[in-house]
Amino acid sequence: VDSFHSHQFVVRAESRPGAVLRFKADRELGATNHAVVDLKMKAEFANVGTETLRVFWRSPSGEEVLQGEMDGGESLEVDTYLEHSFLTRKGDGAVVHEWSAEAASAGTQRVE
Repeated sequence: VDSFHSHQFVVRAESRPGAVLRFKADRELGATNHAVVDLKMKAEFANVGTETLRVFWRSPSGEEVLQGEMDGGESLEVDTYLEHSFLTRKGDGAVVHEWSAEAASAGTQRVE
């Protein structure tokens, strides 16, 4: 596809309603940009509060798998896939936030 700097592309999968992948042309990467279309993505969880939070991936069977902890003001980057579910919990186990991976914009998805 011929394009210009900063053009964004959206790929929708017919077999997965709601699944969207995004790519943004970037001249800083050179005259030719190559995009691999797959379900991999990065998410950055940001703790904007003061309490320590734990980030969990929720498996399709409902099991919660710890991905890491963040003190107040810290962030945690995880490699994931489109439609994976995550939640953050306080030390007492209370759920602070739930998030499902989607390509809301090009690049790493930031979750606060």
